[in-house]
Amino acid sequence: MLKIKNINKNFGRLEVLKGISFEIKRGESLGLLGESGAGKSTLARIILGLIPKDSGDIFLNGQPVDYSIRDIRKIFQIIFQDPYTSLNPKIKIGEAIGEPILIHKILPKNKIRQKVEELLSLVRLSKEHYNRYPHELSGGERQRVGIARALSVGPSFLILDEPVSSLDLSVQIELLDLLKRLKDELGLTYLLIAHDLAVIKYICDRVIVIEKGEIVEDDKVDKVLTSPSDAYTKKLIEAGLG
Repeated sequence: MLKIKNINKNFGRLEVLKGISFEIKRGESLGLLGESGAGKSTLARIILGLIPKDSGDIFLNGQPVDYSIRDIRKIFQIIFQDPYTSLNPKIKIGEAIGEPILIHKILPKNKIRQKVEELLSLVRLSKEHYNRYPHELSGGERQRVGIARALSVGPSFLILDEPVSSLDLSVQIELLDLLKRLKDELGLTYLLIAHDLAVIKYICDRVIVIEKGEIVEDDKVDKVLTSPSDAYTKKLIEAGLG
């Protein structure tokens, strides 16, 4: 589905990404593991077209990705660590979820509320949440709203940027179970960014380990956990990040 080929990115003299190359198959869950500053979130933003790459290529279904086409935003969506920062505190939840539908002209205005209520149900929130504001919700509920908003445009590829790291453990498990169910029900492809190998193990088939902007390991999660081939990966596991 998605092919990343020799992506490089510098911020001034700092090399953030160095020749990053990998592929993600349709329906796969791929984890990106690395410490803070490894380049994971920068790579995610390049894939989304939020920041430019310095060099390299990105292909979707064999074709170069053209970020000037608005419909590309309907294919790629991101779920942030804390959706509160991306939700307007003055806008009700229902309007926030429906806004992308309106922007992309997916449905007529009189059909949007029904769609939003369906999305709320999909992420296990009630219709009553429609008229609530972000500050009235718990962290877990806000993350469900972020998921519903991302799904509103019918994407096939979701980037999950530390989606549960700010939540309590019990809520983390609930959200990860929800993401697993949605992946299966909707046929989604995931790129999960995390510093915690346990989270990646819970939801991903495969993991790529990034150290200082370079890929040092790329294999099935179980194999990386039991037989890591790179010293940096071993260090992450031994340090308790997994």
